[in-house]
This record gives sequence, structure tokens and C-alpha cells, in this order.
Amino acid sequence: MTAFDKGLLPVGRVVTVIGRIQDISDVYLDKKSGQTMLRKYPQIDLGFECMIPAGGLGPLPKSAQTNRVVGAVVTAPVDKAPSYEEELLDDQPNQDAVEAIAESLDKAVASGDAKTAELLAKPEVTPAF
Repeated sequence: MTAFDKGLLPVGRVVTVIGRIQDISDVYLDKKSGQTMLRKYPQIDLGFECMIPAGGLGPLPKSAQTNRVVGAVVTAPVDKAPSYEEELLDDQPNQDAVEAIAESLDKAVASGDAKTAELLAKPEVTPAF
């Protein structure tokens, strides 16, 4: 029933059905007049084993088709651009992280480790190309 729930099965659409059909009804009883009336389209009662195969949906009836205007301008929704101030605030480093890095560097320098002193004395320069 997902095709029906999505609106893909309007009244009058040609559909290919495979499986077992339980009942087909061409007539109905009109409650107002008490007469047996002929249906415009036959009513098919499908069993649980029935399904519409891939490619089984036929053309839509004229009443369910949407009118398309060829060459019409289609506008897509566009997100609002952030202001320059918001962009600058997003680029700022986290102050807590900066303080934590500075504190760990101070501890490394204060420890007097030879490797730390060597790394701080000779900064590594990598070529750009």
C-alpha cells in the first residue's frame, strides 16, 4: 500500500497487477434508488500475494496530471548567507584550547627536557613546492 499512500495510484490509472485476484466487481447497489448500477471502472479486490511489478504503473489519467509550462522560470531555495561578523567569530580559535596548549608548552620548557629545547631552538621549515 505504499504506492497508494504516496499518491501514485489515483482513480483511473492503468496498472499491471501480478498475483492472485480475489474478486472483480462491475456493478454496485445504489443505496438511494435501490438499483444495481454499472461501475465506471471495475473494482478489483486483490489478495495478499498481489503486487505491482517494476514498470507496472501506466499513464496517469488527465485529471491527475499536472500542467507543466515549458520554459518556465524555476527558482530554487537559497540559504541565507552568513554575515561577515558571524564568519569571523566561527574562525576564532577556542580560547580554552589555546590556553591549554600554552600551558603544556610552558611545562615542557620548564622541565628542561633536551629534546624539547632542541625542537624549540630549530624550527622545522618545509618547502612550499
